[in-house]
Amino acid sequence: SFLSERPVDMLTREFLDACRALNNSIILPSCVKHSNDDILINEHTLIELHEHIDDIDSHFFSKGLTIFDNAYIKYLPCLGKKGKEEAKKTRGDLRNYPAGWDPTFWLMESPDDNELKSPALLVLAYCLWEDIVKRKVNFSRLYVPAVSTSVQIPICRLLSPKAKVIENDHQLQIVDKSDLVGSIKIPTIAPHLLRAVKDGSYKLSSVYSHRLFRFEVQEPFRKKAAGDDDCRVIRLDGGRTELAERLGFKGKKAITTLGEILAAQAHFEFTMKGISGNLIQLTRYISPVTKREEGLEITVGTMLLPYHCFDAYNKGECGLLIPLVKDPPLVGAHCFHANLYSLQMDVMAAFSDQSIELSTTGCIKISQRLWEELCIKNGIPPSLAQLVHDRWISDGDDQPKFLQMIQKEHYTLGNEYAKELEFLKEQGNRRLQASNAGKLSSIAKKKKGNRRK
Repeated sequence: SFLSERPVDMLTREFLDACRALNNSIILPSCVKHSNDDILINEHTLIELHEHIDDIDSHFFSKGLTIFDNAYIKYLPCLGKKGKEEAKKTRGDLRNYPAGWDPTFWLMESPDDNELKSPALLVLAYCLWEDIVKRKVNFSRLYVPAVSTSVQIPICRLLSPKAKVIENDHQLQIVDKSDLVGSIKIPTIAPHLLRAVKDGSYKLSSVYSHRLFRFEVQEPFRKKAAGDDDCRVIRLDGGRTELAERLGFKGKKAITTLGEILAAQAHFEFTMKGISGNLIQLTRYISPVTKREEGLEITVGTMLLPYHCFDAYNKGECGLLIPLVKDPPLVGAHCFHANLYSLQMDVMAAFSDQSIELSTTGCIKISQRLWEELCIKNGIPPSLAQLVHDRWISDGDDQPKFLQMIQKEHYTLGNEYAKELEFLKEQGNRRLQASNAGKLSSIAKKKKGNRRK
């Protein structure tokens, strides 16, 4: 996958793409023919003239630069800030060259090893690294798929096994205890979608819904890390069938259920701190001939997107960030599996809450009492709670352990979650630094006030 790709491989791929784009942007004069158009006697010939020309310079030079230089300088700014800087610098350097063209900029012999090198391509590689590849590498290294506290809390209520659907003639409501999580006015639903929306609303706490929600956060993150400017849109050419396969489900039941949950997500308006709206916008492509689904587009709502998540976090507007990790080790009957997904999200929230302790001591405290409270909150019976605990701190045949117990009631994440662990520790470091800075500022203000007295 992209996130495991080495930086040098990423740079190579971007460099080859850039060379192709640069080559395609060079428009040769009509009097010039590529060497591969005809068999040439001189194998080193790159281009040939196929008509007599008295003033050849006018065909190859413009404003003191060759058409090759102009194409190169015009292409560099497309890469970003560093590309713009190098384009401006290069244009000045080449114009100052006496002949209007510095051939050593494109090809020169290295005095050290007598090898031919191209400063132009080195500059291109440098700009690609600074403007594109380094950003991708840093994003994939520093961040993980996550949601903010302001989003995680209502989402947990939405996915909670204890959430209830209240239905009347005018609207559908999803309520967790006394808190309204989402609602929709029934008259606004197209008649042919009403059944699917209603059925999907009752399945929002299922394993199908948990995996779908994580996919809707993780896939835009993957696209963002890969440099996709349109990370909001998830295109599935295979429709719901492809979606089911990517989520690890098989069979018609899964395909139907996922379609119903998508319909519910697209129609319910969810209210969160500082933001409200639909989780997704859904677009289906239907064949006019077969009337079958030919594609599906899930346009993810802003609250689930990585740029909203991290930008809001950096501005201090959304609380802490909570990583969304891979599926939890499953224990017990199938009817409790969705509850384990909810429990895992609450455990990750505990790691985020205690991220300062995690960064300083390498672990957090989850007391027996807190564990039991989280299990009860997520509908896991006491008879299963200990089994879940024992499985989650031990490797299994199906999955490695989720938690690693350092000592009694003190935990860190398992080895498979090393990246999420580093992310949480870094969050703890930032919180600690901000706290210390706040204390120093407070002390300074007090001293300043005392001096005035």
